[in-house]
Amino acid sequence: MAAQLLTSGSSDERRARIESGTLATQRAALREAEDSLTAAWLVVTLEGPRQAAAAAGDLVSACQAFSNTYKNDALVEEAQHSLRLANQAALTPGHPLPEFIDTVEELRQLVIESYGHEELMREIVRAGQDSPVNSLRNRAYELLDQIPELRGPGLIMLAHSTITLDVGDHEETVSQLDRSQSTFLTAAQSALDVGSGTNSIGESSGVGWPESA
Repeated sequence: MAAQLLTSGSSDERRARIESGTLATQRAALREAEDSLTAAWLVVTLEGPRQAAAAAGDLVSACQAFSNTYKNDALVEEAQHSLRLANQAALTPGHPLPEFIDTVEELRQLVIESYGHEELMREIVRAGQDSPVNSLRNRAYELLDQIPELRGPGLIMLAHSTITLDVGDHEETVSQLDRSQSTFLTAAQSALDVGSGTNSIGESSGVGWPESA
């Protein structure tokens, strides 16, 4: 799929795609694929039977969730690349970027090792200054304010550091896509069978295409 191309290949290959602009081209191709999918869903919704339209809506949602996983991963990798390049440049002593990178990594490791999603959200909402999570987040924001030219990739990395999704979440996204695709194909085949005036064994039923949604 177009989404998987965003993060395919080795780290060197992905870095080359970022630097050459190929990643931007692949991202544009994915947007076109998503637009085509949305257009097809609208056709099914407007002209197809209700069951097929509902299944198509679920399939589109599953495709979007699947696509977002890869888009987010590519966005994070692009942000990492920008910060890495900036950090490799000749920085003045005491420049905040190295400490920002270390702080974000420390925050990410803390979240991975110590927090589930709900517990993390409660901690962030409480915003207690003595909280390890909020202490690191606040320090990262302070450092990022000192390097406004890197605010975009910096915010992406800071947001990524507090994401608690794991391998199981990705597997569930893939499973949901498979289930939605199977359900839609079954609904579409059923609608085509009815529309062609045949029953399950191919005999004429005399029944026309059902009412559209």
